[in-house]
Amino acid sequence: MKNSANRSGQLLKVKSKAGVKTPSPRATYKIPTILLVFMVVISFVGLLDSRYLSAKHFAGGLVECNFFSGCESVLNSVYSEFFDIPVALFGGIYYFTVLICSIYFLQNLPKINLGHFKFLACFTVAGLLASAYFVAIQLFLLKAICEYCMLSAVSSTLLLVLSLTLLRHEKFKKY
Repeated sequence: MKNSANRSGQLLKVKSKAGVKTPSPRATYKIPTILLVFMVVISFVGLLDSRYLSAKHFAGGLVECNFFSGCESVLNSVYSEFFDIPVALFGGIYYFTVLICSIYFLQNLPKINLGHFKFLACFTVAGLLASAYFVAIQLFLLKAICEYCMLSAVSSTLLLVLSLTLLRHEKFKKY
């Protein structure tokens, strides 16, 4: 067997008779860490957003909108709570989980495998579905828009796109 490098610089062992390429144990893969850094930043923004709305809910304070005029009607609707727990608190748990996973992945990149990213992708799909549900409620039932809720929807959409991009990374492609 001889060593050769492919286009991305990975060392491959090539069986000279069959010509089958298999990754060498010395081959190194670089997952774009910038994608994980973006996930950390976006999940942190989502966490701050959820924390603000949860704190306002428990304190009984008013949430003022800067761009839209429907924050109070959305945040005081029957859809803003699930079993007397503000939906924003569930969002906070979601963003905190994504934040912790992203930080863990950044710190342990050589040990991360496809299963880790599949979990994150499935989790962000759930976040996007929840956001889509609440955006539909705002637009079609309440006919009011909460900018903080829309920030959460954009955050969960970006997290899904980033997690799917990580999942499709060449590290996980079969040779």
